[in-house]
Amino acid sequence: MPNHPAPLTPATLRAFAWHTLKPHTSLQAALDALGFVQADPIRAPARAQDLTLLQRVRGYRAGDLERLYPTLDAEEDMLPNYGFVTRRVQALLHPRELGETRVEREHPGLLAEVRALVQDRAEVHPREVAAAVGRGRVVNAWGGQSAATTRALDVLHRRGEVRVTRRVGGTRLYGPAPHLAALREAPLPTPERVRGAVHLLAALYGPLPEASLGYLVSLSRFGLPHLHSELRAASRTAVREELTGVKV
Repeated sequence: MPNHPAPLTPATLRAFAWHTLKPHTSLQAALDALGFVQADPIRAPARAQDLTLLQRVRGYRAGDLERLYPTLDAEEDMLPNYGFVTRRVQALLHPRELGETRVEREHPGLLAEVRALVQDRAEVHPREVAAAVGRGRVVNAWGGQSAATTRALDVLHRRGEVRVTRRVGGTRLYGPAPHLAALREAPLPTPERVRGAVHLLAALYGPLPEASLGYLVSLSRFGLPHLHSELRAASRTAVREELTGVKV
């Protein structure tokens, strides 16, 4: 990174780190400032999203993000891992190209049936979809078994064809995503998308070593799988020309 004229001291490091801990008066204000909040269902000691927001939103209580989600400018999506993003950030991530998935190979035609069912309703529970068009079970990302229809919903969500409308007891409910359909017709320019993603990572996780930023960019292949080489190039440009840093 370009050398910064100020010396690197514990005080300056604390000042850089403190900027993400600025308290906000509302949950939406915190989401707008952060752009992305990692989500994790593990509750020991607490879920990642609650740990993050407890430190940044006055009066926040565990579960507020899930409870208020339908009223917020927020979407469940992925960059560099799974979490919550504002729609402004989500516009950097779509359209997302995944290629053929395992559920499509093993269950031809299932995605089309699930897509039609979701588009016909404002909101569906995975159990409703399984009851309507269920097709057995497949191995999920954690090595366990999931209904093929649940995996189909996950694929459609990652492609931006459906969105998570809310959660009930931790289970995601799905509905149409017209705002993402509009992005498929008129996406942001690729350079704007990848530069925006790199700068978001640097602002969110900095101060951090250059190698750590590179690792986060590598993880972001989940969010921008078909633009991974462009993302790496944008990261190199940002480190060389745009981001501020010091050599330790």
